[in-house]
Amino acid sequence: MIELIILICSIIVIYVILKTDLKTDSTEKFEDYLTSCPGGYNLMYKDNGDMICYSGTIDNPDASVIANKCISTSQCVLNGAGTKDVPNCIDAILGYYAEESKQCPTSMPSYFQDNAIKGCTKGRLNNKYTGPATPQQPKCKIYKGALNKSSKDSCYNIKLLDEAECFGENCTKQIIVPYPSYPALIQIQFTDPNKMIRSAYTRASIVQYLDVIMPDWKTSGRSIDINKSLQVAEVAKEYYFGSKMDVTN
Repeated sequence: MIELIILICSIIVIYVILKTDLKTDSTEKFEDYLTSCPGGYNLMYKDNGDMICYSGTIDNPDASVIANKCISTSQCVLNGAGTKDVPNCIDAILGYYAEESKQCPTSMPSYFQDNAIKGCTKGRLNNKYTGPATPQQPKCKIYKGALNKSSKDSCYNIKLLDEAECFGENCTKQIIVPYPSYPALIQIQFTDPNKMIRSAYTRASIVQYLDVIMPDWKTSGRSIDINKSLQVAEVAKEYYFGSKMDVTN
């Protein structure tokens, strides 16, 4: 009898574990419905009961409601299957987000948007697709203008960081902002074959940094050859771990 009770309890425990695992996997995907309009969209009701989400405001001629019809370049139906002209909001937002997610780093591939706030996160989104599902999820921001290249938490810079290659022993990489409002540098720190600790910066981040602090760096008397400088990570990798090319410090 005791053995039977133990067996039943074991089956129940295994079932609960499997069910929990399945539930956890499914929550990493988008929900198949929206409870309200996406961020930045307004709601109107049609005579047939359809709930239409549209971008803009009533003051905007391209997004106004006339005779109970939405005149907008961007609209979707919240509670219906949708049509070619007015798709379901889930289909519309997933298509848009898939395109915008090209700005996201690989470490945070899920794009989100809430009015003017745009960014990326790792994991699932909330039920309005306006941000991460939980406050604990990492996220980055997509800024406008110079902040996109000068902020440590910008998706642009984190994407550059993700794409940067580490090499040598004890390699680490990080985003460095030498001066506020100037483009960030992606630093690679490593130990060379002689056990010396070295630092260098990715070519892409050095170029965008020099373009701001020294716009004529390619043509002036202070020109810098980024193909031979050990300050450039790609050059440092080739020098210390490849062929001993001619370089400048």
